[in-house]
Amino acid sequence: MDTHSSINKTQAQARVNQIRAFQAEQQLLSEQGILQLDDNACQQIQRYHQAVLQQLQQSQDIDLSAQASHLSLGMQIVSFLGAVALAASLFFLFYQYWGYFDTPLQVGILISAPLLSLALVSWLQRVDRTGYYAKLAALVSFAAWVLNIVMLGSIFNLPASPNAFAVFALYAFILAYTLRVRLLLAAGMLCCYLFIGARFGSWMGNYWVSTGEYPEHFLLTSLLFFVLPLKFKQQRYEGFAALYQILAAVVFFIAVLILANWG
Repeated sequence: MDTHSSINKTQAQARVNQIRAFQAEQQLLSEQGILQLDDNACQQIQRYHQAVLQQLQQSQDIDLSAQASHLSLGMQIVSFLGAVALAASLFFLFYQYWGYFDTPLQVGILISAPLLSLALVSWLQRVDRTGYYAKLAALVSFAAWVLNIVMLGSIFNLPASPNAFAVFALYAFILAYTLRVRLLLAAGMLCCYLFIGARFGSWMGNYWVSTGEYPEHFLLTSLLFFVLPLKFKQQRYEGFAALYQILAAVVFFIAVLILANWG
């Protein structure tokens, strides 16, 4: 029997599709009288395929049929929309009723929100086999973390700093690699762009808030992100390598386009 412990979900799903295609072609050839196998050989092939499919489903939670694939895609879309809606509702809920709370309560809410949402992520990761709800909670936890940093700075009248983007990026990367959430990986990359671009701007004597006016500060970061999956393999994390390189290329060429047209 094949060993499937070292393959990722994409490779496992490709193996399932290969088996299904083989079974369909075998049935078609048998119906046309081109391929005739005895009952013993057919049963051996069928038992082997069933064992492989069962092992793949247990190890990677893949879809064994077209209907299951459509259902999984629907769940992913709903999870994404639900995560965005929950994060947005959390953000506007804070601002809607924020003025009714005194300072100690505000600080307590801001500190407890990311901690409670992180605990929810940990619990869902253990009980939810598909991981959809854990990923949704992770997006909400990231939104709570961003609100925590931003609102605490506002409460205590702290000066705005680009270092906040480094903190956002760190938390996004931790959640992304723990739960394999590509959306959080993209969020972490964008925060890194802003942090590094702001730092470059500060070293060049510019105010960091004007980072977007100097797209050349994003070029080096794009090159680093593009090379990163070539240096550090991402086989365990489905789609991460492609996301690194696609987002890095998009930001790089947008920066070059802006420089070419507006200098």
